[in-house]
Formats: sequence, structure tokens, C-alpha cells
Amino acid sequence: MEKLTLNEFCRKLSLTDKRVELIGGFHFWMENTQKVAKAAPVQFQKYYTEFINLPA
Repeated sequence: MEKLTLNEFCRKLSLTDKRVELIGGFHFWMENTQKVAKAAPVQFQKYYTEFINLPA
């Protein structure tokens, strides 16, 4: 399975999810807590789902 960088995943995600502030927050969260630079899109999607379900 093809691996994407975090930037590539977020860029592709922004084509379907117009919540750019949320995507920006996700990018920051991934860089600072998860430290995952490259992963399969499915794995990034799992992280994104986890992120949007975190308590405020």
C-alpha cells in the first residue's frame, strides 16, 4: 500500500473536507503528539477520526 506524507494526506483531505481549521489542527497534533511522518492513507484516516473525537 502506498504511503503518504502528512502534508500529502492533509492536502488530499482538504479536497473533500472543507473544515480547513480542523485539518490544520490535525496536522499540528500529528506533528507534535503522534510524530508520524509517513503512513498509509487508512492509518492517517484512523488518526484523523481519533483527533476529531477528542474532547475539547
